[in-house]
Amino acid sequence: RYCTSRPGAQCGGSGVSRRMPTVTVTTNVVASDKQKGRLIEEATTIFADAIEVPRGYVHIAVQDTVFTSFGGDWTVPCAHTRILTGGLALAKPVMAKIAAQLTDILCTILTDLTRERTQVLFETLPPEHIAIGGSLIA
Repeated sequence: RYCTSRPGAQCGGSGVSRRMPTVTVTTNVVASDKQKGRLIEEATTIFADAIEVPRGYVHIAVQDTVFTSFGGDWTVPCAHTRILTGGLALAKPVMAKIAAQLTDILCTILTDLTRERTQVLFETLPPEHIAIGGSLIA
């Protein structure tokens, strides 16, 4: 199962709109449009498969050339990925799988990037804090 079994959480087929991940990849690496497109394509597949949603429910932004650092050294390539899900906390094995696969594609596509300088953060928002098309989903 892709989510934790905490009180009020719905797993399975219902509540698919609550499983719409929003993913933001921020890096100080310069990426071509082709590299960013490939990141979006491959990351979309990872998330759609991992949390069992249609590809159209996965939202990804890639922000390259951002002035950022790990440990104060802004000259070394690094990446920070923030994953927001609405209403459902992802289960630890699912987060581990996503983090490993996402790190793999980041380091493969952005060849200057190393695993040690790649960070992935998972956050869960209450559904009443998310609006799509101008309407709250809860």
